[in-house]
Amino acid sequence: MRANDDVTLIVQPGEIHAVLGENGAGKSTLMKIIYGAVRPDAGEIRWEGEAVEIANPAAARKLDVGMVFQHFSLLETPTVGENIALAQSLSGGNLQKYIMGREILQVPKVLVVAQPTWGVDVGAAAFIRQQLLDLSARGVAILVISEGLEELFDICDQIAVLARGRLSPVRATSATNAEEIGRWMAGLFGDREGAVPSAEQPAHA
Repeated sequence: MRANDDVTLIVQPGEIHAVLGENGAGKSTLMKIIYGAVRPDAGEIRWEGEAVEIANPAAARKLDVGMVFQHFSLLETPTVGENIALAQSLSGGNLQKYIMGREILQVPKVLVVAQPTWGVDVGAAAFIRQQLLDLSARGVAILVISEGLEELFDICDQIAVLARGRLSPVRATSATNAEEIGRWMAGLFGDREGAVPSAEQPAHA
């Protein structure tokens, strides 16, 4: 089964777009492709209407694409010792706020965020949500990758689900509900080629 199979996703400036999915659904692969950490086997990435190749994270940053990994994935450039010192000196919430602030200072045009409020306290979660809303108001396109709905109905404009590598229809958040999202999380959605393959009928590699 492909990690990502015929995924088409459009994120507009100033839009917060959520991609949900169970563990192993293909979210991490999609995130890493956008950030240049994984190279796709097929398809293309279009940036401001032009096809681009994002060969590595440095190339992504040249395009003003920022990434906030799940908060226990720390910094890309400091030494191991500096990362360990940060992890010991900051709480999970403060560490996530630090990493978010670092990306904001880069003034990205696109920000990909993985599990932005996972494992943080209520105050830190509220701060992070407001940061995302403020960035959106400044025209930053934001892609939130998550395993749970949590507060996404409150902050996201669009929402879709990955299940076994396939992407559900994309809905305006106001036009869907938790019941529909739950069905999609289970892979119960169709597309132009039919339903997502079940576990008993794996997709072709």
